[in-house]
Amino acid sequence: MQYRGSSSSLRAAPATLYLLGALTLAGAGPVLAAPRQAPAISAPELFSGNTIDLQQFRGQVVLLEFWASWCGSCWRAFPLLTQLQSRYHDRGLVVLAVSVDEDVAVAREFATRRKLPFILLEDHAGKVADRYDVEAMPHSVLIDANGTIIREFEGFGDGTEKKLLDAVAIALASDAQRPRN
Repeated sequence: MQYRGSSSSLRAAPATLYLLGALTLAGAGPVLAAPRQAPAISAPELFSGNTIDLQQFRGQVVLLEFWASWCGSCWRAFPLLTQLQSRYHDRGLVVLAVSVDEDVAVAREFATRRKLPFILLEDHAGKVADRYDVEAMPHSVLIDANGTIIREFEGFGDGTEKKLLDAVAIALASDAQRPRN
Protein backbone atom coordinates (compact mmCIF):
# COMPACT_ATOMS: atom_id res chain seq x y z
CA MET A 1 0.00 0.00 0.00
CA GLN A 2 1.37 3.39 -0.89
CA TYR A 3 1.26 6.45 1.32
CA ARG A 4 -0.45 9.21 -0.62
CA GLY A 5 -0.81 11.82 2.09
CA SER A 6 -4.46 12.84 1.82
CA SER A 7 -6.29 13.52 5.07
CA SER A 8 -8.15 10.24 4.86
CA SER A 9 -5.03 8.21 4.17
CA LEU A 10 -3.14 9.96 6.98
CA ARG A 11 -5.61 8.48 9.46
CA ALA A 12 -4.51 5.01 8.33
CA ALA A 13 -0.94 6.05 7.56
CA PRO A 14 0.75 5.49 10.96
CA ALA A 15 0.33 1.71 10.92
CA THR A 16 1.04 1.40 7.20
CA LEU A 17 4.11 3.62 7.27
CA TYR A 18 5.38 1.98 10.44
CA LEU A 19 5.15 -1.41 8.72
CA LEU A 20 6.79 -0.13 5.53
CA GLY A 21 9.51 1.54 7.58
CA ALA A 22 10.13 -1.67 9.52
CA LEU A 23 10.31 -3.68 6.29
CA THR A 24 12.94 -1.31 4.90
CA LEU A 25 15.14 -1.25 8.02
CA ALA A 26 17.58 -3.82 6.72
CA GLY A 27 17.72 -2.50 3.19
CA ALA A 28 17.21 1.24 3.42
CA GLY A 29 18.82 2.88 0.50
CA PRO A 30 18.47 4.98 -2.59
CA VAL A 31 15.15 4.91 -4.39
CA LEU A 32 16.01 7.36 -7.16
CA ALA A 33 16.22 6.09 -10.71
CA ALA A 34 17.49 9.32 -12.29
CA PRO A 35 18.01 12.90 -11.13
CA ARG A 36 14.95 15.11 -11.54
CA GLN A 37 13.93 18.64 -10.63
CA ALA A 38 12.61 18.93 -7.07
CA PRO A 39 8.89 19.74 -6.99
CA ALA A 40 8.15 23.26 -5.78
CA ILE A 41 6.73 23.23 -2.27
CA SER A 42 5.81 25.60 0.48
CA ALA A 43 4.64 24.67 3.95
CA PRO A 44 4.15 26.31 7.34
CA GLU A 45 7.00 26.23 9.81
CA LEU A 46 5.94 23.94 12.66
CA PHE A 47 6.07 26.53 15.46
CA SER A 48 5.66 29.98 13.90
CA GLY A 49 3.34 29.05 11.06
CA ASN A 50 5.41 31.22 8.71
CA THR A 51 5.45 29.85 5.18
CA ILE A 52 8.74 28.31 4.12
CA ASP A 53 9.29 27.88 0.39
CA LEU A 54 11.84 25.41 -0.97
CA GLN A 55 12.78 27.99 -3.61
CA GLN A 56 14.25 30.28 -0.93
CA PHE A 57 17.07 27.75 -0.46
CA ARG A 58 18.10 27.69 -4.13
CA GLY A 59 21.90 27.82 -4.22
CA GLN A 60 22.19 25.58 -1.16
CA VAL A 61 22.14 21.81 -0.76
CA VAL A 62 18.88 20.77 0.93
CA LEU A 63 18.11 17.57 2.82
CA LEU A 64 14.33 17.23 2.91
CA GLU A 65 13.37 14.69 5.59
CA PHE A 66 9.81 13.38 5.98
CA TRP A 67 9.06 12.16 9.49
CA ALA A 68 6.33 11.56 12.07
CA SER A 69 6.32 11.40 15.86
CA TRP A 70 5.05 7.80 15.79
CA CYS A 71 7.83 6.58 13.44
CA GLY A 72 10.55 4.71 15.36
CA SER A 73 12.92 4.72 12.38
CA CYS A 74 12.50 8.49 12.20
CA TRP A 75 13.59 8.75 15.84
CA ARG A 76 16.74 6.81 15.01
CA ALA A 77 17.48 9.15 12.09
CA PHE A 78 17.28 12.38 14.13
CA PRO A 79 20.77 12.13 15.68
CA LEU A 80 22.23 11.85 12.16
CA LEU A 81 20.20 14.83 10.95
CA THR A 82 21.41 16.80 13.96
CA GLN A 83 25.01 15.79 13.16
CA LEU A 84 24.60 16.78 9.50
CA GLN A 85 23.09 20.14 10.50
CA SER A 86 25.95 20.83 12.90
CA ARG A 87 28.75 19.61 10.63
CA TYR A 88 27.64 21.03 7.29
CA HIS A 89 25.39 24.03 7.91
CA ASP A 90 28.28 26.47 7.44
CA ARG A 91 29.15 24.75 4.14
CA GLY A 92 25.65 25.34 2.76
CA LEU A 93 23.52 22.39 3.90
CA VAL A 94 19.94 23.11 4.93
CA VAL A 95 17.96 20.40 6.72
CA LEU A 96 14.19 20.75 6.29
CA ALA A 97 12.28 18.18 8.34
CA VAL A 98 8.64 17.79 7.26
CA SER A 99 6.25 16.32 9.83
CA VAL A 100 3.30 14.39 8.41
CA ASP A 101 1.69 14.05 11.84
CA GLU A 102 -2.05 14.62 11.53
CA ASP A 103 -2.09 16.39 14.90
CA VAL A 104 0.26 19.39 14.67
CA ALA A 105 0.29 19.77 18.48
CA VAL A 106 1.71 16.24 18.83
CA ALA A 107 4.46 17.07 16.32
CA ARG A 108 5.29 20.30 18.18
CA GLU A 109 5.47 18.51 21.53
CA PHE A 110 7.68 15.79 20.06
CA ALA A 111 10.03 18.32 18.41
CA THR A 112 10.25 20.35 21.61
CA ARG A 113 11.10 17.28 23.72
CA ARG A 114 13.75 16.18 21.21
CA LYS A 115 15.17 19.71 20.80
CA LEU A 116 15.40 19.26 17.04
CA PRO A 117 17.83 21.93 15.72
CA PHE A 118 16.75 22.13 12.07
CA ILE A 119 13.92 23.83 10.22
CA LEU A 120 10.68 21.98 10.95
CA LEU A 121 7.72 22.11 8.59
CA GLU A 122 4.23 20.71 9.04
CA ASP A 123 2.33 18.76 6.42
CA HIS A 124 -0.69 17.39 8.31
CA ALA A 125 -2.70 17.06 5.09
CA GLY A 126 0.12 15.24 3.26
CA LYS A 127 0.31 17.63 0.30
CA VAL A 128 4.09 18.00 0.41
CA ALA A 129 4.53 14.25 0.92
CA ASP A 130 2.32 13.68 -2.12
CA ARG A 131 4.58 15.88 -4.27
CA TYR A 132 7.53 13.67 -3.32
CA ASP A 133 5.74 10.30 -3.59
CA VAL A 134 6.55 9.39 0.01
CA GLU A 135 5.80 5.70 0.51
CA ALA A 136 7.74 4.86 3.69
CA MET A 137 9.18 6.71 6.62
CA PRO A 138 11.57 8.22 7.13
CA HIS A 139 12.00 9.44 3.59
CA SER A 140 15.08 11.52 2.82
CA VAL A 141 15.44 13.63 -0.33
CA LEU A 142 18.80 15.22 -1.14
CA ILE A 143 18.49 18.25 -3.42
CA ASP A 144 21.51 19.96 -4.96
CA ALA A 145 22.07 23.71 -5.17
CA ASN A 146 20.38 23.81 -8.59
CA GLY A 147 17.17 22.28 -7.24
CA THR A 148 17.77 18.80 -8.65
CA ILE A 149 16.97 15.71 -6.59
CA ILE A 150 20.17 13.70 -6.58
CA ARG A 151 19.40 10.97 -4.00
CA GLU A 152 16.44 9.61 -2.08
CA PHE A 153 16.38 7.13 0.78
CA GLU A 154 13.45 5.25 2.31
CA GLY A 155 13.71 3.92 5.82
CA PHE A 156 16.69 4.08 8.13
CA GLY A 157 18.55 0.82 8.52
CA ASP A 158 21.98 -0.73 8.32
CA GLY A 159 24.21 1.33 6.10
CA THR A 160 21.81 4.26 5.68
CA GLU A 161 23.84 6.55 7.91
CA LYS A 162 27.05 6.08 5.90
CA LYS A 163 25.21 6.33 2.58
CA LEU A 164 23.51 9.57 3.62
CA LEU A 165 26.71 11.08 5.07
CA ASP A 166 28.58 10.22 1.87
CA ALA A 167 25.80 11.59 -0.37
CA VAL A 168 25.70 14.90 1.53
CA ALA A 169 29.50 15.25 1.46
CA ILE A 170 29.56 14.57 -2.30
CA ALA A 171 26.71 17.03 -2.93
CA LEU A 172 28.48 19.75 -0.97
CA ALA A 173 31.81 19.03 -2.69
CA SER A 174 30.11 19.16 -6.10
CA ASP A 175 28.45 22.44 -5.16
CA ALA A 176 31.81 23.88 -4.09
CA GLN A 177 33.23 23.07 -7.54
CA ARG A 178 30.31 24.74 -9.35
CA PRO A 179 31.18 28.07 -11.02
CA ARG A 180 29.53 31.08 -9.38
CA ASN A 181 28.00 33.96 -11.33
